[in-house]
Amino acid sequence: MPSVDDWIALFTNSFQSKKLLKADYGVDYHNFETKQKSILELLNLHKKKFGNEDIIIIRAPGRINLMGRHVDHQNGLVNLIAIDKEIFITASIRKDFRLVAHNVDNVNFPEIKIDLSNLASEICTNWLDVINNAEFIQKHRSLKGKWDNYLKAAYLRLINLYALDQIYGANICVLGNLLIAAGLSSSSALTVGIFKALSALNKLKIKEEEMINRCAEAEWFVGTRGGSADQVAIILAKKNRIAHSRLFPIEILDWIAFPKNCELLIFNSQVIADKSGAKKDIFNERILAYDIGFYLIKKKFPQFSSKLIYLGDINPENLNIYSSDLIKILLDLPDYVEFNDLPSILGSKWDELNRKYNFNVTPQIIHIRKVIAYGISECERSKMFYQFIKKGDVISAGKLMNISHNGDRVVKYNYKKKSKLNRYNNETDDNKIKAYIESDMSIDQISGGYGCSIPEIDFIIDISHNLEGVLGAQLSGAGMGGCAMIFVEREYSEKIKNILCKMYENEFNKPCLIHKCRPVKGISIYNHIE
Repeated sequence: MPSVDDWIALFTNSFQSKKLLKADYGVDYHNFETKQKSILELLNLHKKKFGNEDIIIIRAPGRINLMGRHVDHQNGLVNLIAIDKEIFITASIRKDFRLVAHNVDNVNFPEIKIDLSNLASEICTNWLDVINNAEFIQKHRSLKGKWDNYLKAAYLRLINLYALDQIYGANICVLGNLLIAAGLSSSSALTVGIFKALSALNKLKIKEEEMINRCAEAEWFVGTRGGSADQVAIILAKKNRIAHSRLFPIEILDWIAFPKNCELLIFNSQVIADKSGAKKDIFNERILAYDIGFYLIKKKFPQFSSKLIYLGDINPENLNIYSSDLIKILLDLPDYVEFNDLPSILGSKWDELNRKYNFNVTPQIIHIRKVIAYGISECERSKMFYQFIKKGDVISAGKLMNISHNGDRVVKYNYKKKSKLNRYNNETDDNKIKAYIESDMSIDQISGGYGCSIPEIDFIIDISHNLEGVLGAQLSGAGMGGCAMIFVEREYSEKIKNILCKMYENEFNKPCLIHKCRPVKGISIYNHIE
């Protein structure tokens, strides 16, 4: 294992460092110098804090799901890439059971010292029992947003799997250029990166699929219980490729090339996309709507019940029906249900669901039809997006992005009339559903109403629709803040970026941040020098 000084010598040499990094970013990458400087800064921090130790270097990228939003946990297909915004980690093995960690950004991420030497009796049980133990969580979980939670999550999950005496701690330094709480999976990247570092230092041989599952489970300690799409992208991604994937079970169905003449612009709204307080309630409401709607469909259409395990199973192919017949199913769902009526509507099913959700403020109503309409149609769009990209039809793929975002938008901006932002109507009443059926509309063309965007993102997307070279645009991640992705023709990329920034700054009187991203390889470990 090379020492810090060995690594510094390598990354000081432009030719040698590029040779190493090309395997992750591609031979035609134009930003090697920035990566080189970042890693050198991290190495110098490690040497300052811990001396000239033997270390490994981990690169854990962020991710984007190009299509299949809000449905990964419903067994909808996803289209994943890792991006060239990442977290770098240097790590060395300790002889005890402590984690000592420093961050280059020591203002927002202060020093961490974690001692887990007395945890054997508490942690070596079923993982669900551990993270559902309120006393354990209260004792060991830090306040929400503290970065030590993600280090603890990775270490605790490994101790739970292999026992304390087999998992030594580490000296760790971290540097990240990945936007925090922006829908690009910064928290998952950190968790996966620490998990990978501890596994390597302790010489554990963990297969990729198991690592995906265990890292997703590790984040339960922090309090999030999403799907495993983030971990699939962070661990398995290939440079310049899109992973068309399912998650139950984890399977890459196909690798397709990211279009050569296209780029992805990432707009950062600078609105924190955290999942706490009122925002957490909104996320929970949407997923509860999925659960209620799915239950009602199985109850009202018993002929399909045996084929339905997840919401993603409600599609024309699986049910052997026409798209128009699938849309008719929506007519049998209520627009909304009163929260207080759920026990009588769901019977014993409500006991199960009521234990699953914990609202800060109990909602009065749960919108059912428009949320289910979004979920079912997004699952179809995910399949079609893959098919369009595979055959090179980027225009049709971009149109699907626009339709998808309409299901998330909350306001609408009329570019030609220069109107102010107006509330967007995403309701799916009987008349609208009947109009879809009469016009023989296919299910993928229905936006539904998930409603997790924000005005800043809706504005930037509406402006982008009118610019030459923009193929499509949509929310990135779970929403309620964070980022948008804008799919563009490469030759117009810089011009589009400049126009969007100027118009955004005029409208909101605050800076506009737009980054170009490209698909890169998933997580890397640098543990030797050739």
